[in-house]
Parts: sequence; C-alpha cells; structure tokens
Amino acid sequence: DAAATPALASRLSSHNPAQRQAAVNALGVIRPPDAVAFLKTAIRDPDSAVRHEAARALGQIETPEASRALHDVLSETADSDLRYTAAAALALLGDRETIPILRIALTNAQAQVRGAAAAGLGNIRATEAVPDLVATLDPGLADTLPEIPILSATRTNHSVDRSAIEDSRWFANQGGEEDKRQVVMALGRIGDARAVPALDRLRQNKSTAIQVQMTILTALGQIGDGQATSILISLLGDCHGDIRHAAACNLAMNGDETVMPMLLEAIGRIADTYPGEPFSSGMSWFGETYVLSTMGFLGDPRGIPSLEKILKHPDNWRRKTAAQAIRRIRERQGPPTPDVPASP
Repeated sequence: DAAATPALASRLSSHNPAQRQAAVNALGVIRPPDAVAFLKTAIRDPDSAVRHEAARALGQIETPEASRALHDVLSETADSDLRYTAAAALALLGDRETIPILRIALTNAQAQVRGAAAAGLGNIRATEAVPDLVATLDPGLADTLPEIPILSATRTNHSVDRSAIEDSRWFANQGGEEDKRQVVMALGRIGDARAVPALDRLRQNKSTAIQVQMTILTALGQIGDGQATSILISLLGDCHGDIRHAAACNLAMNGDETVMPMLLEAIGRIADTYPGEPFSSGMSWFGETYVLSTMGFLGDPRGIPSLEKILKHPDNWRRKTAAQAIRRIRERQGPPTPDVPASP
C-alpha cells in the first residue's frame, strides 16, 4: 500500500531502534513500490537489529533490484553476520550462488545466523551441503557420508511442503532449539537419505525437545526411503502420543492407507476433548495441531464429520485449525458435480 509509505518513512527516522526495525519489517510485508530504496538505506543503519531486518525484508521482495541490493551487501559489508543474513535472504529467493557462504554460516556462533543459513540451504535443495548440515547435528557421522547424494523417490512425487503442517509458534522460546529445527527441516526438504542416521540419532537423544523430535519425523517422511519409513513404522507403538501420531501422519502423507483409522480415531478424540483436560485426547496441543493440519493436507473427506464437530469446540485454536483443514479438504475435492437427471 503506497499510502502507508510516508508513515513508515517517518518511523525510519525515529531515534528509537525498535521503531525503525518495526518500520523495516512492515516494508518487507507491504512491499510498496519504493520499498527497496528505503531498505537500502536501512541496511546501513547504526543498529545491528535494524540492518538484519532490512536484509530479511529485501529477501521478501522478489525483484531484481532487491536481489542486487543483497548482492551489494555480500560484496561490500565487513559485517560477517549481516553477510550471512543477506545470503540466507538470497537463498530464499533461489540464488544458488549463496551456497558456499551459507555452508560457512552453519558454524557461526549465533544460533539465529545458523538457523537462517540452514533454512536457505533447504530452500534451494543444496545436496552438496548435506554433510555440513549433518555435522551440526552429529559431527561423528559427517565424515562417513558417501559423496553421492541419495535422493528419495518421494521427493519428486509429493509436492506438499510439510513444514506448513507445523506452526512456528510451537517453537517460540525453545532455548536455542530453533536453529537445530531449521537444520532438520532443511535436511527434509533436500530429501537426501544420507541424513537419516543422523536424524534418527538426534531423535533418540533424550535431551532433544519433543517439538524437534516431531520435526525430525516430518523430515523422515519427506525423505521417505526404506530406512526412514521403517523408523516411522516402528514409532507407531511409541509411548508418547505426539510421536505416535506424527509418525502415522507422515506415513499417511506417503500413501500408507493402513494408518488412516488411527488418525480418524484421533480426530474424533480431539473433538471430544475440552479445555482443562490436558492430554485427554492422548496428545498435547502440539500433537493435536499436527494431526488436524495433516488431515487437511491429505484431503480425506472421512475426517470432515469430526472436524465439523471441532468447529463448535470451546477452544479457539482447535476451531481455527479444524476450519483450515476443512477448507483444504474441500479444495482438494474440487467443485461439486451437478446431478445429472436420469434418462426417461
């Protein structure tokens, strides 16, 4: 909205760095025609947080001018962390020239930089970076990887980005786990089966947060080779409800019809769960959201009766997630076919 630009420009001149950072973020979201010019100025701001926000905002503007501005950061700035942020922004635009600098950024001291680098490498499916990504999770396995990528068969025949199943709010304030989760997500997007042993060892580590464990199951589902599938099948009997159902979700996404009764039953339990009754569905809020979102992406109309019942649930988040799932199922079904009158 060009009408908002003067107000945002005024905030960019504020003495308060937080105000300037908020204005930069808004420019990346609204993307008025002159956003790049303002962001090129903001990327030289005296405050580090404002500079990084400007680089991320430029990465949201898919124009040659924005890409050139980010390339200028890579070639001109001495701030290594800002260069990494700019490289990650370019990677999100699909620029494979950033792969070398992003591989280096995986060893950066700042978790935010490592996470951004991993996200960028995953976005551009950088198979050559798999050893570096694995090394951040399990240094002992990195040197044992074969040089030739082993890309999963499901990588090309399943187009859903499973990261959309997971809501980013799950992982707020996870005490440094977010960069690790970004690495796991990147390995899943790349789809290289060489990463499976490292992912499974991380999953088995008792100190790994449950949210990261569930992201590992998403990655295993995206890789989808025999070893990853065997791990998911073995977890169908796991004692933790979130793990058990996330494994079933990923098997279902890969076409395993045998787990659908389990998922449909789980949705029915969610519909009968009320606030103040934690885990009465057999899952935490994380697990419930995962199952409901997966049902939407599967597009299976058998889940609609329970999902419609959840629309009347007292909990707003369950209602919202169920509504999104129903919308996706309807979209997958397409417009209803009109009745054809019988021949006389």
